[in-house]
Amino acid sequence: GILLGTMDGPAGLRQTKWPTPIPIQQVQDAWKTHGFTFGICTDEPEREWNNICRMSSQRILVLSGVLKLTVVGGRDVSLRPGDEIEVPACLPYSTKNISNTNESRWAFGSQLFTASRPPITETVALPSTPPQKVQSAHSSPSNASPVKISQGFSGAHPLVFRLTVKEGRISVKGDIFMQAEFYVETKVGEQKFTTRKAKGQEPVWDETFGFSVTPGTKDVELVVWERDYITRDDYIGHALINILDVPLDQGPVNRWWTIADKKGAIVGELNLVFEEVSSHSF
Repeated sequence: GILLGTMDGPAGLRQTKWPTPIPIQQVQDAWKTHGFTFGICTDEPEREWNNICRMSSQRILVLSGVLKLTVVGGRDVSLRPGDEIEVPACLPYSTKNISNTNESRWAFGSQLFTASRPPITETVALPSTPPQKVQSAHSSPSNASPVKISQGFSGAHPLVFRLTVKEGRISVKGDIFMQAEFYVETKVGEQKFTTRKAKGQEPVWDETFGFSVTPGTKDVELVVWERDYITRDDYIGHALINILDVPLDQGPVNRWWTIADKKGAIVGELNLVFEEVSSHSF
């Protein structure tokens, strides 16, 4: 098999060792088999996320850098590329990128609930260093205090949020005859928006869209395209984000999210800002 081993770590956490380079697609398939979502985020050096407490089991897999995970009781474990750890439901934990000069990239996932289970309400404390709050012409200041959000599937209280597509870093080289133009399609269920086109390998869009999450529409799909003036536009890559994995109760969440092509190869990143709002804020 592709796993190098599984053992029980500190506080009964289940640890798994993956080979490097990490087979992203195999990891994604394995997590899906066990009912876990899959997403990738990038944290700058010294970034901390404190006192996270989820109502479902969580998995974390370090792709690059070094991540310190602290579980309740103050026990620490250092995770390096290929290290996966599973945190049981309702066990508080914190993470910190302890790579002094490098960003850390890590995959994360939550174990899904079945539609027959009742809605879950959870509270996550603010990080000691809050994410930078990014305001656009379409957004308004929000209350950064922790709030409770419904994360169930009953649909009684649909989650409404803003998504700002700030900028990108595209590693795939564009048109050799002219400066490449990229745009992003965003979709949640039947709700779909497209950014304007922006030039260069580091395009800036800075556009904000509003979405509501109802039963069966928890995934945020983003697809990056390159404008082609002769034939059909070229597919670059995509990201699939489970909105229930985004800690919206910490205020606006500003992160870089990895995009991959159809084979799972990393082709760039998108800087996205998620912010929970009330339905009358748009």
